Amino acid sequence: MEVWSGIDVSKDFFDASWVGPETGVEDFQKIPHARFELSRGGVQKYGRWLKQQGGANASVRVVMEATGRYSLELQVFLVAQQPTLAPAIVNPKQAKHFHQSLGLRNKTDQVDCRALGLMGKGRRPRPYEPPPAEYQQLRELMRQRRDFIEIRVAQRQRLKELPKGHCPTRNLTQAHLRKLDQLLKRLDRSLNKLLDASPQLAQDFVLLQTIPGVGRIVALTVLAELGDLRRFTRSRQVSAMAGISPYNHQSGKSPGRSRLDKNGHAEARSVLYMAALPAARKSADNHLAHTYRHLIDDNDKCKKQAVVAVARKILVIMRALLITQQPYIDDFAKAAS
Repeated sequence: MEVWSGIDVSKDFFDASWVGPETGVEDFQKIPHARFELSRGGVQKYGRWLKQQGGANASVRVVMEATGRYSLELQVFLVAQQPTLAPAIVNPKQAKHFHQSLGLRNKTDQVDCRALGLMGKGRRPRPYEPPPAEYQQLRELMRQRRDFIEIRVAQRQRLKELPKGHCPTRNLTQAHLRKLDQLLKRLDRSLNKLLDASPQLAQDFVLLQTIPGVGRIVALTVLAELGDLRRFTRSRQVSAMAGISPYNHQSGKSPGRSRLDKNGHAEARSVLYMAALPAARKSADNHLAHTYRHLIDDNDKCKKQAVVAVARKILVIMRALLITQQPYIDDFAKAAS
């Protein structure tokens, strides 16, 4: 007997539900529910609650939304307490759409955890597999770097708007900028230490930069947000995770149109697009630039559509390079595409 427990996670606690094999949408209001502290002690109480509901004689699986650090922390607690729970962490957009498909009018923690339990029962999502420690650390560093850069841009813009000459606010802003520059240098040193301590990660980092348009920040961001690209069995999977794959919208006799599916990592998608711009420039003589010109001249694509196609091709080539452990060459790019 397989049972699903939906969990809605917040900062200090989590709400859990119990969805048995015979539970249906018509039983929504009767689905058992309980609240626990987001701590190891709370997870232990949750484990006892599952047994009280009948978990001792059932195979219990857990499903919850991705809520950043909170869901990852709870996943670690759950696996340590009972590995057979095999928690699944689903995309919040998918959970929202499933919630809407049930016709629910209210959105509370209790309602969400019940809906997630029904989603687990119906969709049977795969268990979450945490990335290796070096990729987790790389993600934390790159996201912190992005935050520093955004603050520095805002402060520089503010500095331009302040009056020149003696101005206490201007002096404080300049001091803040100097501090941010120091922090960014420290962060870059931490990135270098991480690469020095991870030979495979460092090798992957070097290989990605052999692709036209791909520099240090693009390579590090893709590795941080998407992880080890070798784990994807198909190129479509990695492009979907980056939210850079097209989808068709067609109905009846209407031919519809192809649009960009943005249901993925926005930061990875952004840097790939920026990498595609110099790679596809008119003066460039490489396979990516030829692809760009072919899409515009022979396929009547607009410039933005062509750049997005080149960005997706860059990501596909990245995966191929890491699998073969060979640097970029134009002939290889043609074969990979």
